[in-house]
Amino acid sequence: MSATSVGYRVRRRPIPPVEANTTWFDAEPLRIGVESRHLDDEVLRRAYGNGPSDVHVDDWGISIHVCGSVSGSEYLRFDCFEDEPHYHYIHPTDDFQVWVPFDEGPNGPMLDWALDCLANRTQEMLRCSGGSYLADFVDLTRLGETCAAVARLARSLNNAKVRPEVAA
Repeated sequence: MSATSVGYRVRRRPIPPVEANTTWFDAEPLRIGVESRHLDDEVLRRAYGNGPSDVHVDDWGISIHVCGSVSGSEYLRFDCFEDEPHYHYIHPTDDFQVWVPFDEGPNGPMLDWALDCLANRTQEMLRCSGGSYLADFVDLTRLGETCAAVARLARSLNNAKVRPEVAA
């Protein structure tokens, strides 16, 4: 992992969403997923193999995935986790992602921030992750309608505080 101007450049793909825990919304040319996600040592081991034994993870929360509707490639992810909230700029045509820790002090609760970014900054954030061609075709009216549905589900799942049964 190497530092960038906004986070850490990581040369591995993010762990894919668990379909059983994800509800998808269409907003051509995007597809947005809301997932109740649990991340622990076993999930990381299955995804990436054995890592350092002194690193332990047991975190969960709402993940919001922003993908291209045709390619299915993920470009943005907001992991609104309880302990270590963060987000990702995922570069699907390159072999890296940028992992950005979230600071709730100046930014407030991550879910609120993520939903605001989704509604108001998606195009700019897509351009940062190599999705300029998608950003150019985003229908802001359709995106706004989809964001309202995404926000309702994400807030409902977040308020329920139920960890998913199927781990990521």
